[in-house]
Amino acid sequence: VMFEALPEPGGMLRYGIPIFRLPREVLATEIGNLLRIGVELRCGVKVGSDVKVTDLLQEYDAVILAAGTLKPNRLKIPGADLQGVYTGLEFMMRVNGGEKLPVGEVAHVVGGGYTAMDCARAAKRLGARRAIINLLGTEEYLQVDRRELFEVKLERAELRGLVTIEEIKGEGRVQAVRFKRNRVGGFLPNGEREGIPLQGSDFEERAGAVIFAIGQQPDLSFLDVEIEKTERGWPRVEQGSFLTSQPGLYVAGD
Repeated sequence: VMFEALPEPGGMLRYGIPIFRLPREVLATEIGNLLRIGVELRCGVKVGSDVKVTDLLQEYDAVILAAGTLKPNRLKIPGADLQGVYTGLEFMMRVNGGEKLPVGEVAHVVGGGYTAMDCARAAKRLGARRAIINLLGTEEYLQVDRRELFEVKLERAELRGLVTIEEIKGEGRVQAVRFKRNRVGGFLPNGEREGIPLQGSDFEERAGAVIFAIGQQPDLSFLDVEIEKTERGWPRVEQGSFLTSQPGLYVAGD
């Protein structure tokens, strides 16, 4: 039995990944294959409020948490609460849900992963004349494949390296962004290069939207059982089995 909080099945594949990267007919086939082998799907059921984890553990032999990472990372900079500022996950979920979000002529994306690329390409489709992906480091060290970069450039989205966002400006809504230029630093644990801001290198650009695609964390607020966690606050699991410290409770996915 699969419990899905959203009205349609597919999770991040449906609501997080855009149609131009994952055609919906492919997703429908995959979901159909699950249903054909006897998986029971219950949509619109939110674990934590509609049903408790403790109840599931009593009813089933095993419970697997595969809820992904739905708590987006945010930068604490001036103007981050202005209208027109989005997290990458929020932006893509709303766009994939059919909303025509206003992005203005220039949309700035902060981040260098697949979500950042999706956000820039989606912003172009929403009418942005320029969609700029702003990177702390440089393009050659990004952890995305070459084909993804080719498709981003083919759609005339821009990659700009060695910049740090400092401030978002506007009266109620985003109007401009202030950056600092960076110099290249050492290697980070993920293989990318560090960008170190240079004093006195500030510059501003106008903006109709700012999208922070800088990763996510697991949201464990729905859990009503105690489990051991890592130093980062993520569930601690047994190597190989993915069993948590709670008998019968497993974790999988992002």
